[in-house]
Amino acid sequence: METELAILREQMVSFLTLLAIGYGAMKSKLISEAAADAIPSLVMRLVLPAMLLAKLPVAGTRSELMTMGWVLLAIAIMFGVHMLFAFLSGKLMRLRQPTFNVHLTVCGLPNSAFVGYPLLFIMFPDDTALFMAAYMLLDTVMLFGVAPVLLDPAGKGGKRDWRGLISPTNVCMVIALTMLLLGLHFPAPIQSTLAGIGDMSKPLGLFYIGTDIARRGAGKLLKRWQLYGMLPVKLILAPVCIFWLIHALLPISDMYLMMVGIMSMLPSMLTICIQAKEYGSDGEYASGGLLLSTIVSMFTMPVVMGWMVSWM
Repeated sequence: METELAILREQMVSFLTLLAIGYGAMKSKLISEAAADAIPSLVMRLVLPAMLLAKLPVAGTRSELMTMGWVLLAIAIMFGVHMLFAFLSGKLMRLRQPTFNVHLTVCGLPNSAFVGYPLLFIMFPDDTALFMAAYMLLDTVMLFGVAPVLLDPAGKGGKRDWRGLISPTNVCMVIALTMLLLGLHFPAPIQSTLAGIGDMSKPLGLFYIGTDIARRGAGKLLKRWQLYGMLPVKLILAPVCIFWLIHALLPISDMYLMMVGIMSMLPSMLTICIQAKEYGSDGEYASGGLLLSTIVSMFTMPVVMGWMVSWM
């Protein structure tokens, strides 16, 4: 795992560089706000689906997919612990609605699409696709099931729209899983093209967050003291607890244990900001949580993972 730790440290430098480039591009007006706002949709509707179609059908065999039950349980524990810590910290800080529910989502849901998946594919290139398939099953439930319920105060949005489940990402995940189960593959030229598109998720995602930091301004990050109480809970305490629980309770390999550990250290999810604004919840808290946790996680992830590796 020392090799993976070294890769993680290198990637944090890369992530910070991409944030700085996005920040500089927005400050210098090299990119318009409209162009920047199109990036999240591009990643979720094109880049991430292409990544799934390129990686998952060649990730392994049907029998290997069937052995991912313990990993799926480990991911469920990860989400459960994060939500528990979010609930307790929100009560401790005496957050009121709708900020309390926004805090649950900001603290409880990691930024898998823009940071987690690209990082895992770099660190574990041959094993991430199967893990990603298992992770996305629960990630979809949290993002399109739990998060809208929490972020829609008192049901103001009326009848819940579940059409979000039929997204390009989820449709392509089903197609890719079917191809894996049937042993089907794309021809090599199509495979490499899809993989190239999928590899764009890391630079596009971090570049966008950098532009968002530039246009919102550092002042936004300093206004809500509760965000600083959220950071150690989300980025340090919860990941350490998750690591110990899974190691003690589940018979999974060190590699998958480390993958779950990395996902538990990630910053807040970008989509939460979009949903909070859409439902008229505390969008400022969601945006501050995203920006602060993204910056701080670049420094906390190598430290926490270094501790995990030394203990293992």
